[in-house]
Amino acid sequence: MCKNRACRICIALCFGAWCAIGGLLTPLLAQEKPAKAQVSSAQYVTKDLKSWDPVVRKRTVKVLGMLRDKSVVPNLVDRLRSDPYADVRAAAASALGEIGDLAAEEPLIRALKDWDAAARGQAALALGKLRSKSAVDSLILALHAYPPSFRAAAARALGEIGSPRALSPLISSLGDFDEKVRAAAAAALEDMRDLKASDPLKGALRDGSASVRASAASALGELGDQSAEADLTLLLNDWDSDVRAAAAEALGKSASQAATDPLIGALKDASPRVKVAASRSLGKLADPKAKAELARLSRDWSPEVREAVGASLGSFRNDEAVRRTLLSLLKDSDAEARSSAARSLGDADYELASKELIGILDDWDPGVRASAAYALGRLRSGESVKKLKRLLITDHDPLVRREAARSLAEIGDASALKELKKATEDWDADVAAEAARACERLGG
Repeated sequence: MCKNRACRICIALCFGAWCAIGGLLTPLLAQEKPAKAQVSSAQYVTKDLKSWDPVVRKRTVKVLGMLRDKSVVPNLVDRLRSDPYADVRAAAASALGEIGDLAAEEPLIRALKDWDAAARGQAALALGKLRSKSAVDSLILALHAYPPSFRAAAARALGEIGSPRALSPLISSLGDFDEKVRAAAAAALEDMRDLKASDPLKGALRDGSASVRASAASALGELGDQSAEADLTLLLNDWDSDVRAAAAEALGKSASQAATDPLIGALKDASPRVKVAASRSLGKLADPKAKAELARLSRDWSPEVREAVGASLGSFRNDEAVRRTLLSLLKDSDAEARSSAARSLGDADYELASKELIGILDDWDPGVRASAAYALGRLRSGESVKKLKRLLITDHDPLVRREAARSLAEIGDASALKELKKATEDWDADVAAEAARACERLGG
């Protein structure tokens, strides 16, 4: 018995000594152990840039572009300069454009002389994303280069950069023999928004290519030149539906009531895309003459059209017929149509719609629930507070919870502070931030 007891005491003493020594050594070892360098995921991936397989290198370059880590720019520049495979060089140029570091500017300008057309084109597009003023002269020269795809890329890049020096060369490119170059030049002139391009773009409305006519119509809409209305109205009868849609959208940006009647006529177009563009434009113009035709279109077979009608009717306030149309769209089979109708009821301040909006807070689609919450906040609906508090805490979709928090702040009911404070700990950072702002507004 004593022997066993002595053994147990001995074991206990040894174990205690071992623990004590371990406790003393642990911090010393921790101090002596060098800290591991933090390696970003992008830097970890760069090892595959040295792979013998060009497919692996190209895939790696694309991944690095998506990660947008500026620390890997030198690695990508190296691939752009020296990789023997054109596809890899083109991918490297594209990735450098995505990252957006001006350190890549000079290598990309040099890449405009790459022997491969695709690599040159990607370099041009990347310089456009960088808004590289230094590349303007080289890109202007590229407007006369071969092949057409490279000229088109140069035109798009010049539009993004927006240098006044490029205006005249781009106008000249509207006469290029290749339709893709002409369309790209029209799109670039849209980006530049210079009224000096208006007359050349009007001429492009008569181009033999539908894509050029559509691009020119879109550009004239952005320029806001009301002298182009007559030309754009004629395009509503174009044989190509994309051109008609572009013309309808452009007329909505003219802010002229004279465009209302032609756009009402476009609501009868056979193409859903044209009807969508005409509906949106009529919503922007908000001419009361369009209400009846838009209400009729709310029963169109195309869900995209019904959604556009729901959004457009939000421009008309204090109209019972519009309110009834929007309420009927709340029961539409298409979730996007229900969502646009809900937002419009809030934007147009239809307070009598609160009951129906509270009802669709239980909709199966999170976009509809979020739009309903948004609308109830706009209407400052006190009767919706109870349901909004429940959504804030229990809804599985962060967009819905965020809109619920924002709306509770708009309504201004201090009884929601408890739920809002709890939501400041939401796992979604946007929801937590919105809840914190709401607490601040409510004095919590």
